[in-house]
Amino acid sequence: MKTQSSRHHRSLLLAVLALFALPFPLLNAAPFTARNLPALMPSPESALQHATEIELTPDQRKKLEDGMSDLGTVATKFTTTVQRESDALAEILGADKPDESAASAQFESLLAAEAELKRVRLTMSLRTREVLTAAQLQKLQSLQNARSSRRASPPADQELAAKMERVKGLIERARQAGLDLSSIRTMWKRVNDFTQDGKTSEASQVLDDAATDLENKLSAAPVGPPPSPTTPRSRR
Repeated sequence: MKTQSSRHHRSLLLAVLALFALPFPLLNAAPFTARNLPALMPSPESALQHATEIELTPDQRKKLEDGMSDLGTVATKFTTTVQRESDALAEILGADKPDESAASAQFESLLAAEAELKRVRLTMSLRTREVLTAAQLQKLQSLQNARSSRRASPPADQELAAKMERVKGLIERARQAGLDLSSIRTMWKRVNDFTQDGKTSEASQVLDDAATDLENKLSAAPVGPPPSPTTPRSRR
């Protein structure tokens, strides 16, 4: 016997499916699954990045940019919160014997922050879909699928791994030189986010920029104080 709760859950599921229903004829032929989510939730950044390919009009571009300006600050705020809560959880779990109650409470705080961030991204995605036409959405989906195929290739992964190793080496040199590395955590967070989203080219660009910045700082840093001519030699 179905309870009122089960009927309520079914109604919610149907509402979510209706919310995400795409006007794509090809996609409507098959049931939606989690694999469809990247196509079902286009970001304004992706639409603007492919503005030429999907033939954005000036009015559409303005609406997307206004939407990003409106919600971008909120998304950045929650991204920072998620990072802070993640760091706090890592600190708790880093103990030899982590406190279970403290870890559970912190984990709930992290989940709450992640939920708020996803809620903002969902809103940005829905607003993007309101701006784009069905043809533009289908074209954007095709471009995203093509990028997914390219990023799955081993050479791309190997190149990204090589760039990571290069940046790690530069970070170690900068640490030994006593340079400010306060921005490194944010850089790695961006690389991680792009990689998890399958945006290999964006992650690669962040690594390239970080490598260039570190190399410039290392070049400008003093090699070290020259030995003082008055320094007495050690006696044997």
